[in-house]
Amino acid sequence: MGAPEFLKEMKSASDTMPPTARMRLVLDELLKMVKDDNISFLETPGSANTVGLYKAGLLWGVNVTFKANDLPSFIHELTHARCILCYQAETVNYAPGGINGVAEAFMPGGPPGAPTGTVCLTTQSQTDRRNAWKRPHCKVFLDTNLNNLKVWAEAADYSVPDPFMSVKEKKEMKDQTKAMNKGNMQAMTKVGELELQAKLLGQVQKSNKWKGSKGINDDRIEAEKTRKSNWIVERITYGMNGMSGMGDTHNEYDTVVNQMMFQMFKWGFRLSRDRLLTQGELAQHFKDKSIPADYLYDRISKLAEEAHLRRMNAGGIIGGKAPTIMAPATII
Repeated sequence: MGAPEFLKEMKSASDTMPPTARMRLVLDELLKMVKDDNISFLETPGSANTVGLYKAGLLWGVNVTFKANDLPSFIHELTHARCILCYQAETVNYAPGGINGVAEAFMPGGPPGAPTGTVCLTTQSQTDRRNAWKRPHCKVFLDTNLNNLKVWAEAADYSVPDPFMSVKEKKEMKDQTKAMNKGNMQAMTKVGELELQAKLLGQVQKSNKWKGSKGINDDRIEAEKTRKSNWIVERITYGMNGMSGMGDTHNEYDTVVNQMMFQMFKWGFRLSRDRLLTQGELAQHFKDKSIPADYLYDRISKLAEEAHLRRMNAGGIIGGKAPTIMAPATII
């Protein structure tokens, strides 16, 4: 899937939600950015990356290099783009205020995929300017949110009502796998896409063997629940430390929050207000490490809403107000 397909899927997901739904607020914000601002895209088999684009020394737009067939990662990169544009503080995830005294130094041209006539900051210039924008007191709030979220993530039960692929999806996987094993290269590509789609939806193949199928299916379901838990915890850790320590919540907070929220939505988690757990029940679930993951999704979406409101204020969008500095807050 390329950028147009990803954007179409985001729009379709948004259209299923009420206007005030937290995830719809974020999706609509990102879709509006793509529509109104100068965003260029480049699909890559390698690492995703997002950088600001400049013309005549002024921030003009953003270039998004994204991974194919990974929509949550695409949303992560779009969130980088949004932060670059609304805060104008490189990739810092809040409005730092003040003046950055580090001089801008530009590459001779833009990155691959960027429009002709644009340039980007050198890696060193971007790093130095980003470090100058960082505000330690803001990081305290962002770290607190992710640390508290990790406690919930590690105590969550990632069971879903229907953990299995549909009969049609299972048949396609089996047919394509057979063709791949016979040397069909197109089938190999298709199997990879189907496996990624299954991970996006959090589904496993259901065994229909006459003997032992229950044990096989139970093992597959438990393995998938563990994979979901590990993925969420890894994303939280990435938000706090970046890749191998090269990053932190200064510039990877909004991104991982939006990425986790969308992924959990695709896995099927929703918090029903019809039957909320009491504080006593929640305490027992914490003790047993069996909190329904719907509650984790709800907390992630709270963080996403708070960050969304900060970005909207910084961009002067809410009610036509002039841009204001809205500091991060501890929400959970």
